[in-house]
Amino acid sequence: MNFFKRKRNIYFSIIIMLTVVMGLFSISFSYYVDESSKTGLFKINEIDNRLQSDSLTNGTITVNAQETVEFSIYVISNNNFETKYELYYQTNNESNLEVYTVNDIKETIPSHSVYEYKIVIENYNETSVDVTLGIASSDMQGEVKSPGVVIEKREI
Repeated sequence: MNFFKRKRNIYFSIIIMLTVVMGLFSISFSYYVDESSKTGLFKINEIDNRLQSDSLTNGTITVNAQETVEFSIYVISNNNFETKYELYYQTNNESNLEVYTVNDIKETIPSHSVYEYKIVIENYNETSVDVTLGIASSDMQGEVKSPGVVIEKREI
């Protein structure tokens, strides 16, 4: 065995043996990996921003005819990352109705933060109006698409 008398040949043999063993180990390990599991993966499309207010019932408030309602609403981020958002409203009768806030509305909310806004709804109609408030969110690179009318700040 003249081959193993030279140190260079011994190192070369060890490297080849380790390469073969690691290759066989990685091939056998792939049989035990469950690729259908989604746990531990970061899903950016699961943005969890919420609205909360004692004045809302399932996100809706009824404003009587010729009435102005003021209440506080909380924007809550349950995300581990910063997101963009917009507050919006939808109603069954948009004529003679104004919905606004007296606070500066921030465009982004950091992770696990809470913002409070004072919302004012003025109904100039002769009938009561149901107003549904919501929040539309996006990641920082995306565009926020509100399905309703965006609530803006108004100076009083």
